[in-house]
Amino acid sequence: MNNIALFFDWYFRELPQKIFRAWINFIWFVNNYFSLADLLRTFFYPWKGYSYSYKEEGINPARWLGDFIFNMFSRLIGMILRFFIIAMGAASESFVIVLGLIFFLIWLVFPFLLILSFLKGVRMI
Repeated sequence: MNNIALFFDWYFRELPQKIFRAWINFIWFVNNYFSLADLLRTFFYPWKGYSYSYKEEGINPARWLGDFIFNMFSRLIGMILRFFIIAMGAASESFVIVLGLIFFLIWLVFPFLLILSFLKGVRMI
């Protein structure tokens, strides 16, 4: 094979595969960094597992109501914080996907743009 054929083989076959693998690794990293699947699975759990149990001897409505309100606030705080972390993770994931797609397309189109700009420059002379 001549050098031009080797270049095109490298530029359009080998390197796009490596770029694609790197892009997939970035997507995997962002997904695992934000733990989106775990956050969605535990969306309604109390924040940091803070909750009171209702096990108490005797009937004490004030204690039960206080525990209930605390548990609801703990779940509400957990939901709010998880929502914002999920939103940041989804935005980061979208950013990585779009940026990777743009980079990949620019990589494939760049040699043709280089040739076209060279030809246009020669015409201007």
